[in-house]
Amino acid sequence: MKVLKIGDFSPSHTDVVFENKEAALQRNMLKTIGRFDEDSGSIAFIDDKQIGSKYASLYRSGFGLHIEKINNALYVASVDDVLAMNEHKLDFESMSALNEGVESVEYLNESGFTAHIEESETDSFTGLWFGHKSLVDNDGDETAFSVGQVTADGKFTLRPDIANLISSDFEIKVDGDGEWEIVNKTLTAREVVNIIKFLRQSDINESVQVDALAEVQGLLSKLGLELRHGNLDEVEAVKVELNDILDSYEQAQPPAKGVDAVRKEIKSMLKPKDIVAESLSWLNKNGL
Repeated sequence: MKVLKIGDFSPSHTDVVFENKEAALQRNMLKTIGRFDEDSGSIAFIDDKQIGSKYASLYRSGFGLHIEKINNALYVASVDDVLAMNEHKLDFESMSALNEGVESVEYLNESGFTAHIEESETDSFTGLWFGHKSLVDNDGDETAFSVGQVTADGKFTLRPDIANLISSDFEIKVDGDGEWEIVNKTLTAREVVNIIKFLRQSDINESVQVDALAEVQGLLSKLGLELRHGNLDEVEAVKVELNDILDSYEQAQPPAKGVDAVRKEIKSMLKPKDIVAESLSWLNKNGL
């Protein structure tokens, strides 16, 4: 979610924005910068002469703020300077040249998209696609699915069933064949998994091997890394994300495979290690 403007809010303790993910997980009110309204993309900074004032100055100086959510708590995910944003825009424009020179894109819900089509009196639009290596056709070839539409002037929408699975900001781009596609890395791991699961159920109708999913394997690797470094906040965040994914697949139809295997692996990784027993075992194995 990108901050678009500074707004004025009535007093409340809702929609608080924390300085970082760790503060959001801990609900540390000493590390808040203000409040954020997702619908309008506006933020109200705290005038505290400290954290809130610092971020307000950054924003007024041309830095772009990106807000994310974890466990229903908002936090600053990144701060991008104007130069970096402009470079991204130039890169995007070069890709967009493949599609009638569209310079920017704007998301509209289904009714807004329909109204735009009617008002602009144009029927020039193309499909928006979602592809992933876990999605294959009957021949085993990677395939993509139509999940929305994009007009020639850059307005786009999603199928309602897909839109319901996405709550964060995401990007779309033109691929090498001139087709619009969702940039998967701008979605959360849970959103990618839920979209894959939905498309498999509705379009392919085959069970998912959860323990083989790249998103799950990536999170398991991250869990192990954070455990080794003793980053308990990150361990908790990864564990929550993994459990969200597993919970989502547990009630899938047809039933997903590998859920229990992943849960067992997580439990094994989080199990406290008996250092003395491990040391004695190592000594015995080495004849010492």
